[in-house]
Amino acid sequence: MHKFYFGINGLPLSNAYPSIKDLSEEQRVQIVQRIFSSVTDRYDFLNHFLSAGRDKAWRRFLIQRINFFSTHRLLDLATGTGDVAIDAARHYPQIRVFGLDFAKAMLNAAAAKIDPSGLSGRISLIQADAMNLPFPDESFDALTVAFGIRNMPDRRRVLEEMVRVLLPGGKFFCWN
Repeated sequence: MHKFYFGINGLPLSNAYPSIKDLSEEQRVQIVQRIFSSVTDRYDFLNHFLSAGRDKAWRRFLIQRINFFSTHRLLDLATGTGDVAIDAARHYPQIRVFGLDFAKAMLNAAAAKIDPSGLSGRISLIQADAMNLPFPDESFDALTVAFGIRNMPDRRRVLEEMVRVLLPGGKFFCWN
């Protein structure tokens, strides 16, 4: 049997961060932000490589099933480098997309991809916490989370926020 060891910034995981059991919720959030900020430049490659390209097929599958019926607005939580937001905006020229992430470095990488795509007028990037969404009730026809919900410390709170901002009849798509 093979043993695999993963580390962050050259440190083995066992030494890179304290046990999650010993941390407050705020400390856990800060560590997740630091982790994602440290891998931003390799994030897209890792998604494609580790999923053997299935992440691209999943996005196509997801985007073809979204239905816009009222606001023509999509919220992409944990948008990362913006792949879902970009693909959705390309597929549905009538929609407005809001990509939300709490890691500024990820949003910077997303902006670097969005600007040359000509979609910057239709995709807004917002740094915020999914547990306290900065939107009024019933703001979106659809909401997506691709590979992000597992990193959210209070999933119940996040789900309550998702329900709050979705219109009745709106759809939530999650891939983890």
